[in-house]
Amino acid sequence: MLIGIEAAHANKPNRTGVENYCWHIIQELKKTIPSEVKVILYSNTSLRGELGVLPPNWEAKILRWPLKKLWSQFRLSFELLFHPPDIFFAPGQLLPFWGAPRKTVVTVHDSAFLVFPKAFNFLGRQYLKMMNRHIVKKASLILTPSEFSKREMLKYYIVDSSRIKVTSLGYDAEIFKVISD
Repeated sequence: MLIGIEAAHANKPNRTGVENYCWHIIQELKKTIPSEVKVILYSNTSLRGELGVLPPNWEAKILRWPLKKLWSQFRLSFELLFHPPDIFFAPGQLLPFWGAPRKTVVTVHDSAFLVFPKAFNFLGRQYLKMMNRHIVKKASLILTPSEFSKREMLKYYIVDSSRIKVTSLGYDAEIFKVISD
């Protein structure tokens, strides 16, 4: 079996909340995916730091793209179209327009751009609306971090609730430690 994971979000030098989620989920998957399963991390640049330390059954595939934007929509799309994995995981709420295999898992973090439109620029809001409609149509499984996010997906999109699974966020044990008295 071959699992492909979009890692460009996790590979940013200065990560936001979603990008931190992507980084941490990949780091945890490194510990849990069995050694007989092959994993490819797709990125537009060489993997930075710990992200680039891969188990023997993992590899990084650097897909160069000359533009700052649209890497996932064009370059990653072509890669998935011509070299599809058995399962594709997009942890950053972004699904390529073409090429994603039938078994595709996407994390949708929230629908804040619909509830708080002024917090997003016009083009960003339109892109996220289009992306979420695409995710609902194409993903075989949608992960959300909370019951609230799941309810928001069901409120704003026509999607079978059985395709949405809540995967509660974890915590970073290096930062958050139990202090004993």
